[in-house]
Amino acid sequence: MTFVNVEDYHQQAIENWPGVVTAYIDGGSGTEATLRRNREAIADWQLRQRVLTGHKPTALTTRLFGHDISMPIILSPTGFQMVVHPSGELAVSRAAAAMGTVMIVSAAATASLEEVSAAAPGGHRWFQIGLFRDRGIIQDMVQRAEAAGYRALVPMVDTPILARREAEVRAGFGLPPDLIWANLIPYNTGTMAGGTPGQSALSDYIGALWDPEFTWKDIEWLCGLTRLPIVMKGVLDADDAQLALDAGCQGVILSNHGGRQLDCTMAALDVLPEVADRVGSSMTVLIDGGIRYGTDVLKALALGASAACIGRPYLWGLGAAGEEGVLGVLEILRDQLLEAMTLSGCGDVNQIDPSVVRKTRT
Repeated sequence: MTFVNVEDYHQQAIENWPGVVTAYIDGGSGTEATLRRNREAIADWQLRQRVLTGHKPTALTTRLFGHDISMPIILSPTGFQMVVHPSGELAVSRAAAAMGTVMIVSAAATASLEEVSAAAPGGHRWFQIGLFRDRGIIQDMVQRAEAAGYRALVPMVDTPILARREAEVRAGFGLPPDLIWANLIPYNTGTMAGGTPGQSALSDYIGALWDPEFTWKDIEWLCGLTRLPIVMKGVLDADDAQLALDAGCQGVILSNHGGRQLDCTMAALDVLPEVADRVGSSMTVLIDGGIRYGTDVLKALALGASAACIGRPYLWGLGAAGEEGVLGVLEILRDQLLEAMTLSGCGDVNQIDPSVVRKTRT
């Protein structure tokens, strides 16, 4: 198959996967209104075409927390990547390193954070921290991430409980017997058994581990554990972004968890201008949710994000063609972004501003 855009990888991945994997990757919570909103919000903005500017961008280098990456496109944390393809997180780590961009490694990985780091020494990796009831697990994971060379920590704050994802429940998602939640092996937390139709093993397991009473005081505590930047993922409100800054976080990822948590809520792009206006001069603002084209990335940059994060797209690439598929998705998005910048008269990725876009729907 010839892969021209991200959707081509999606279609091939669906052909390769059993239905339960498609339900886990592609499904949203409830009515999936939030899942749809992610794409609708992007469509609400149009790019301004500018001509004869003489600008032809050739580089997309972006600086995040003191480190340069090759482009303002980074990989969001996604769990259980070996369900998607046998090479899983190890392939994604190698692909991200080859492209010179950030991989945020999930706490719910099917390879340990140490194995993911060793797969591509020198790569840009951040580690996503879950809101575990056992604070000792959090503290130990922070120390492990520091020792393994991770460059930031990403507490995932939008999952005090796991929302009901109906496709996942219907399919009975769980881990096959040969796969494990690798980062939890040292902590004697049991295993996530395979699911049965009508029951999500993931929801049951998370419910036993996650702490729904995690508060801002706990974020302050987490910030005090490390000198690494803390980038809070799952913020969708300017007041919460301000609280994250006040608690000691250096960045936020605006996200609705890919439409997999609160149904009928906003998209990251809906709140990005307000958040960027409130805290953008004091902390790094990133977004994820619905990014499928380079033009989507350009819109996010114009509205105040320092970079856009992708989740499903690189999983589709992984499911379609392994490591080469992840590389292919990143190359397509990079090339589309360069094309969009050229045609909209943007010469420098670091100087894109709101003048590049206009809102067509309110």
